[in-house]
Amino acid sequence: MDKLRIFLSGPMTGHENFNFDKFNFIENVLKQYGVDVVNPVRICKKYKKEHVLGDKAVFDKMVAEQQEAEKTCNAIMLLHGWQNSKGVKLELKTAANLDFKFFLDSDVLQVCKDYGNYKEA
Repeated sequence: MDKLRIFLSGPMTGHENFNFDKFNFIENVLKQYGVDVVNPVRICKKYKKEHVLGDKAVFDKMVAEQQEAEKTCNAIMLLHGWQNSKGVKLELKTAANLDFKFFLDSDVLQVCKDYGNYKEA
């Protein structure tokens, strides 16, 4: 099997700090145990917030960059609240079309055990 590479997908709009803390926390846990992860927050941070929120062309460019990053993965992890996010729905469609493995953020420990180097004490 190819090495697992997970794209993080979750709500941003309407959340404090665009939910970056949750994305970064999950990314750090996965990376700590050797799981390859793509965090779209890394792409968002390349753009100034006022440009993204005030300019549809800039926003669309950022989303397109995130979509390309997602296509380098073979799994998706859905963060709490994903059901209410328009962006997640688009990412889920891509994931389904590319036959990704699907995980919830509540699965993070099991993913680290099954695909990373987490070992029980």
